[in-house]
Amino acid sequence: MDDYFCKYEDRRPPEPIPFSAKTQLLWQFFAVCNLVLGAWYLHWRWTSSLNFDALWFSLLVAAAESLAYFGMILFTFNLWSNEDTPRKPAPGRLHECIAIPASQPDRPISVDVFFPTYDEDVELVRLSVLDAKKLRYPHDIDLKIYLLDDGRREAMAAMAKEEGVHYITRGDNKGFKAGNLRNAMERTGGDFIVICDADTRVFPSFLENTLGYFRDPQVAWVQTPQWFFDLPEGTRLPDLLHRYLGAPGRLIAQGLEKLVGPITTGEDPFANDPQLFYDVIQRRRNRHNASFCCGAGSIHRRDAVMHVALKAYVDGVEKRAKSLVEAVEDDDLREAVAGGLERLVAVETELTPYRFHVSEDLYTSIYLHSDPDGEWRSVFHPQVESKMLSPQDLQS
Repeated sequence: MDDYFCKYEDRRPPEPIPFSAKTQLLWQFFAVCNLVLGAWYLHWRWTSSLNFDALWFSLLVAAAESLAYFGMILFTFNLWSNEDTPRKPAPGRLHECIAIPASQPDRPISVDVFFPTYDEDVELVRLSVLDAKKLRYPHDIDLKIYLLDDGRREAMAAMAKEEGVHYITRGDNKGFKAGNLRNAMERTGGDFIVICDADTRVFPSFLENTLGYFRDPQVAWVQTPQWFFDLPEGTRLPDLLHRYLGAPGRLIAQGLEKLVGPITTGEDPFANDPQLFYDVIQRRRNRHNASFCCGAGSIHRRDAVMHVALKAYVDGVEKRAKSLVEAVEDDDLREAVAGGLERLVAVETELTPYRFHVSEDLYTSIYLHSDPDGEWRSVFHPQVESKMLSPQDLQS
């Protein structure tokens, strides 16, 4: 395991793409040209190209093209401009980021760092734990690190004891990662929760660079970019052509790069690099309070997650109990069993802070964004604050 990591340890993440007003204006110009030409095409499509001999099929195709154009409008609106959320200084006390009653004494912020794991190599997880123990913060902070082991392994429990971190397991794997997170939330109490994967190695600056956003009491979570630090670095085109064609090949490649920018071959054979998604799509969605939660490398306000979970729980219980009561035909019996059925449903219904779903992080963020009462906000922090391993084969 150490042999694999050694050759990558000195790598540093790319900086966020610097803002350029000229580049943004150029993108907006071409985007508008694209929309105008698309509208022109659709006008011709609906007025001059419908096939009346097969009208039903022709209408379906034209409608599909119109919907694609509508999607392009939304995509353009989504990425129209870049507006990063201004960073704020790291809070020193709880009252700076959470409203607390006057009767409750102020205290340092508490943060739980979760590492859900199932069958990952113990030494791989140890590296993540060691980096989490290096987290720094400019103020007093109550920091706890938890290994959430759904594999129920003695070796993992022993490693947690050796590293002085908390170990949590459960009797079944219901809900998979989402269930694992829920089980941990029931047994912990941090004001904020850092979600990591087993191979997520946070940088020491993670907390001091992200907790400041929570000075806004409506911020529910902060997502940071995911960076796969073991991707092959590839070969620059001038070096590659020089290898085969000599000096003329290098000159040709250098001339081409002056036109289109740097060209590298073989740097990402499985198309794992997420930089386009995080540095462009996620970052520009920030403007609309629509940044996705992508799990690893994110930090969550516990109160926000629990607020939406409890609201969904109450709504689910009421809806289920109402349907059962309405199924009772006798009016007197219906009134007599209504309260009992609601209590029974409440006992049988599970509280799920993270939705039991294959993409529990994205699904939970949709719930938070759609909560009409909470008006929760998300923040995408553009700076890379952790590193992790890329999928090692095409199937992964």
